Amino acid sequence: LMGRRPDREKEQFSTFSHIYATSVVFLVVQSMSERKRVCHIKSDPEIKGEVISLYKKSRRKRNAPIIYHAIVEMPLLLPSAVFQWSTGPVEQVQEGSSHDCLVATTIGKNHILRFTQIILNENANDGKKLRFKKKCDIRFKQAVQIAKYMPQDARILALGTNLFDAVLRLNESDQASGEVSKLQSAIPAGSGGKSLSWNKIKAGLLITVFSNGAISLYDIEHGVKNDSTVPSIENYKVCLINEIHWHPKLESIFGGAGKNGNICIWDRRIKASKFLVHNFSTHVGNEVSSFSFNCFNENILASGSDDKSVKLWDLRKTGRPLHIYFPGNAPRKLMWCPRNEVMLGCAFQKNGLHIYDVNAIGQEIVGNDPLFVHSGYKNNLLDFDWNSHLTWLLGGSNDRGIISAWIPAKEIVNDEDVNIPDEELEPLDF
Repeated sequence: LMGRRPDREKEQFSTFSHIYATSVVFLVVQSMSERKRVCHIKSDPEIKGEVISLYKKSRRKRNAPIIYHAIVEMPLLLPSAVFQWSTGPVEQVQEGSSHDCLVATTIGKNHILRFTQIILNENANDGKKLRFKKKCDIRFKQAVQIAKYMPQDARILALGTNLFDAVLRLNESDQASGEVSKLQSAIPAGSGGKSLSWNKIKAGLLITVFSNGAISLYDIEHGVKNDSTVPSIENYKVCLINEIHWHPKLESIFGGAGKNGNICIWDRRIKASKFLVHNFSTHVGNEVSSFSFNCFNENILASGSDDKSVKLWDLRKTGRPLHIYFPGNAPRKLMWCPRNEVMLGCAFQKNGLHIYDVNAIGQEIVGNDPLFVHSGYKNNLLDFDWNSHLTWLLGGSNDRGIISAWIPAKEIVNDEDVNIPDEELEPLDF
């Protein structure tokens, strides 16, 4: 057929590589009777976006061995708003160490909690040191928006949906089933699934916040385990709260991130002024989207806001922050590393996950820049969690339905020098 084409038409086919410049893609449909030329016009921005996306994806794969000690990804049918490491002990298996985690997704009309194992094998022959292994699913009628393992007992979880909050007790013999007890607040509450937190010191003490700002406290250990509902023992309401946490070192202290730009701190030991001991402004004119108590220093707190800043605070001197980071994007979630007091993880709406080394503040190298960036595909990170058994094992889920676990390169986090040829390096902004 090519031999019977005019010379002019041969030139058009030989110069097919120049079609991108004219933003026209030609599809030639041939048949025995006739040949039709069908043209599909694509705009320059559309083609440019596709090319850049493919380039960034390939560049990320080339950079992965330099940036990560280990990384693994697994797709879900729909995105998970939950990623949580189990608080239970690490299980030793033949391949290495097994770390349980939890995600929530939807399959068809079924909303499920998926319990998954992540196997860490440092001596893997194929170089894949991390591997996902599904354990079981539990179905729910409503989508799970938030889930937390109880620190003292990994068989008990607190869950939040759009309609209610509940406690799930897994069966010892069959983890794929369990008993659900709904949490019942003594004051009118809005929809559930806003935020909840387990007390790390006293087992069974759970606090939740609803969409209307109502805060309720529950004692799971002293409740009747066979009841279908668990009543609250204390209730508070000061302002609308985005996030709530127990203090990791002080049993009676908990705090909330206010929509009014304030951080509120309560102390259950003080029987006055609704137990509120601190109510200080952190981000004037903006909501506090997330905050985190330091796991080692009881006076240090980090807060993030829609004003695209992350601030460090000393609760003894709340007049001004200790330091301010300006990452250029609004943080979705902050979390101090449970095994390293100077490492702060910040999940952003567009820029992935940044890990800041607080010790580097003021240094010429690193300084205000993050120590490590997990950018992925620049997707919105919905949730992330530090592993409580391994310092540098992290996991998260994004809005593309990808859950991932990773360990940063040891040369980065251990501050070790490494010689890498310049031709092997790629730009970090992928």
